[in-house]
Amino acid sequence: MAGVSGVIYNDVGLQIDHAFRRWLIGTLKLGLGVDTYKGGSTGDTTLSATSAASSVIGRSSAFAMAPDVTPGGRSGGSRDR
Repeated sequence: MAGVSGVIYNDVGLQIDHAFRRWLIGTLKLGLGVDTYKGGSTGDTTLSATSAASSVIGRSSAFAMAPDVTPGGRSGGSRDR
């Protein structure tokens, strides 16, 4: 962005894990990100939500599935700083 000398990232999140059974764990993550551009009058706000389910297969292995929803185009955490 022209005329901008830097960006400040402010991110906050909340994660809740719940054990439905000893072998089945559900996770819900909510996040809010605010990007402030130094030297410019604009900024970005991003909301994110992730839900996941983990299943323990054995003593030393597990299976997890987690779709990530981040409206606004910023992919959860893959920004260059």
